This record gives sequence, structure tokens and C-alpha cells, in this order.
Amino acid sequence: MPNVVCMQDGNGNVYATYMKEESINKLDKVIEKKEITLKELRKMFIYNPETGDLIYRDPPRKKKIYFPNADGKAGYANSKGYKHVSIRGKVYSVHRLIWYIYYGKKPNKDIDHINRDPSDNRIINLRLVTKQQNCLNRSVSKNSVSGVIGVSWNKQRNKWQAGITINKKYILLGIFLNFEDAVKARKSAEDFAGITKFKFPLNKV
Repeated sequence: MPNVVCMQDGNGNVYATYMKEESINKLDKVIEKKEITLKELRKMFIYNPETGDLIYRDPPRKKKIYFPNADGKAGYANSKGYKHVSIRGKVYSVHRLIWYIYYGKKPNKDIDHINRDPSDNRIINLRLVTKQQNCLNRSVSKNSVSGVIGVSWNKQRNKWQAGITINKKYILLGIFLNFEDAVKARKSAEDFAGITKFKFPLNKV
């Protein structure tokens, strides 16, 4: 028996159609294999590098139901603040699509938000990084006593402790009497890891 299925075409328009279950399965396999092309993306969206907005050229007709942004902006934020968009049944990270549209090449590494705001997709705030660098550029935990990533108070020794995690391994950088010395040790480790080119702030953003 045919099922009612909501479809989305290459222009982002959503419409209902009737299809048999076996046809749906076949279609899913075809859609899964077909990646969105640069030409299709540029035909579908406009990117504003000054504001970081990805905007539909022709917003989907059912946008109020399927797309919460009535102003034509593409993407919905997940629990961590990263924006995603659904195209032909596949979910894409907005910041990766933006990189592809702006530079004309698919990103071959992780994309990091330099100021640690995942909703800020201005091109000046995006950069290619390794997974290790991406992990290092994270926000300070809400429970942090020091306000500095990698620096904590060691209750047993009543001193400041500095450390860094590289390749999933925690490295103790030292135990320090002065807070400033612990921060310097962490900063030196970041220099050694090769992430100082962008001058990441140590304090919580």
C-alpha cells in the first residue's frame, strides 16, 4: 500500500507524494550515495561572509513546518549550538557547507570556530584544524576554578596544576605555587602543539 512521503527537491522545496515502501527504500539508497555538489549548493544558497548567514535563494514552501527560520536563513542549532541543514534527506553541518561554498573545495580537516562560538559562521571565524587542535580550542568548563583551560587547583598539594591532553593522553605539565606560572606552562604546551598561530584566548569567552 502506498505511503504518504514528504520529499525535498534540489531547490529545497518540500512536497507530499505517494510511494510504495519498496520504492522508498530504493530512493533512500540513491539519495544516500549522491553527495551535494558545489554547483547545487551555490544554486541553492547565498552565503554572507560578513554575518556568517547561509540563506536560501528560494526558501522552501513549507519552511514554517520544516524550517524554523522565516527570514530564509538555513540551519537549525543542535544542543551544542552547531547549525545543521537537511538536503535531500541528509543532514549537513552548516559551517562545512559554508567552507565548501566560499572556497570551492570540500574541507579535508575539522573546521574550528576560532572564538569558540559554534553559531558564529563568519568566514574570519572559521579555520581548518586537526582533531587535536580542535579539541584544544574549547571553552572553559563551567566548573573551572581557574578560568583557564588546562589549569586547575590541586587540593591535595594546595597548589596550581597545569596539564594538556594530546592524542587522547593527559600530560601533567607541573605543579606550581603561583597561578601565573601554571598558565605559562599551559601556554608553552599550546605553543609546542602548534596552536598559537591564531592566538587563542586562555580566559573564558
